[in-house]
Amino acid sequence: MSDYPRIAVVEDDVSFATFLKTILEEEGYKVKVYHDPEVALKRLPDFSPQLVITDLKMPKMDGITFLEKAKVIFPDTQFIVITAYGTIPSAVEAMKKGAVDYITKPLSSPEDFLSLVARLLPREKIKVLEKLFELPPFEILFAGIEDVYEKVIQVAPTETTVILYGETGTGKSAIARAIHVLSGRKGNFVEINCAAIPETLIESELFGYEKG
Repeated sequence: MSDYPRIAVVEDDVSFATFLKTILEEEGYKVKVYHDPEVALKRLPDFSPQLVITDLKMPKMDGITFLEKAKVIFPDTQFIVITAYGTIPSAVEAMKKGAVDYITKPLSSPEDFLSLVARLLPREKIKVLEKLFELPPFEILFAGIEDVYEKVIQVAPTETTVILYGETGTGKSAIARAIHVLSGRKGNFVEINCAAIPETLIESELFGYEKG
């Protein structure tokens, strides 16, 4: 969906940029890749990313210069610098210019990288949830709604079977839809009235069954 967190990748290495785009899109993020930092500076305002991942060494403009210029345009956007030529001085310089993290490539653990991205963008996911639930910002609602949002964010990317229970009208369908949307799954969300299905069949469908 268009309101899902947007990530820009500024990377002249086509294969690595494609790799980042693939693993990020699999998590459901909206991703745009720019191989030229000068082009990125011109086009980023149209994309308005919440997170920018930039290479350090690129033709025409290095990552530190790009970061410095981009921060002027997007002071509230978070930046990650990623490079195959990691040094302590360049890491310190990147942090001084406003980067929130500095990563060396190739990635030693794509899972850790994705966890970092998820930690940097929780507020953006909450904005998505607020729109899905058609609710005002959670700060003005009862305190428990924040816990619900966080639980949805935690379980959405997993393959875990989730059971939602509660009285009629408590929002179970909305929560189920939110989990589906944030999971990044490509199939349609299907809502089924389980009251019309025999109890034993529901149990076997949800949890499987043992022969004998």
